[in-house]
Amino acid sequence: MAKKLKTTCQKIYKRYRTTIDTKDGTYKVLQITVERDEKLPLRTYFGGVCLQWNKWVTIDDNQANHIWNGRSEVVQRLLAQQCEICGTTDNIEVHHIHKLADIKQKGCQERPEWMLKMSARKRKTRFGLSAMSRENPIWTLRR
Repeated sequence: MAKKLKTTCQKIYKRYRTTIDTKDGTYKVLQITVERDEKLPLRTYFGGVCLQWNKWVTIDDNQANHIWNGRSEVVQRLLAQQCEICGTTDNIEVHHIHKLADIKQKGCQERPEWMLKMSARKRKTRFGLSAMSRENPIWTLRR
């Protein structure tokens, strides 16, 4: 904050220093108050957090409480074994494009359906038929 206001830390501490009472006790904090018209003042503070060690806390390392999925989206799409454009399930290949800017071609009046889907989903990888990749030269085969 001192760097932002182009001043020294000592001046910041003198200007914003105050004490607050919490359930854990009294703390020295830096508090900033912004007065507003027809509303309560907006107050925020830095500090006031209890840093005391709590040795009676319980640690929950239960694997059932994890919020992430076991597989990434690319793996789920690959295991589906289905073309993302037409839905067929034979001769599926993985194709990767260098960058999304190659899909968003300027001057192309009517873009194919696969281009619209890829740019809408912001995905560079496509799972599809090998015949479709031969029609579109920007796809490179990744095996």
